[in-house]
Amino acid sequence: MAMPALLVLPNEILVLLCRQLTIPALLALRLVHSHFASLVLANEATIAPYVASNTFPGAKRLLQVEADERRDFEWLKSLVLKYLAAVLVDRYRLCPKELFPQSPRRWIPTEEECGDFLRSHVESGLRVYKSLSALSICSER
Repeated sequence: MAMPALLVLPNEILVLLCRQLTIPALLALRLVHSHFASLVLANEATIAPYVASNTFPGAKRLLQVEADERRDFEWLKSLVLKYLAAVLVDRYRLCPKELFPQSPRRWIPTEEECGDFLRSHVESGLRVYKSLSALSICSER
């Protein structure tokens, strides 16, 4: 079996290439070859922040981390639910004013701190939905 051409590159170059990917592309790359999986896992702290920025450009609030928070793959996966929550809270901006005539402001912009509380509740609901969905798939088998 021939070695994939990318595997002949030095690991430092492969890490730089991984830093250019988005979350779905990085997760797919990890499935291509065990070398990629171990390389990405060994360098997750340096790859994850770049992948997050590529996946969610301009989402400054979403990408903020606490001083002691690790930027790893669990953090990356958590960003997906947080992003979905932000989109849901902000989505009424896209609705016509006729749907909410009495409300002067029908949305909470994604980058405003005042929406953090509501976004955290939506994120929690999405997490519950994800768990229930996984349970229902298991019970169907």
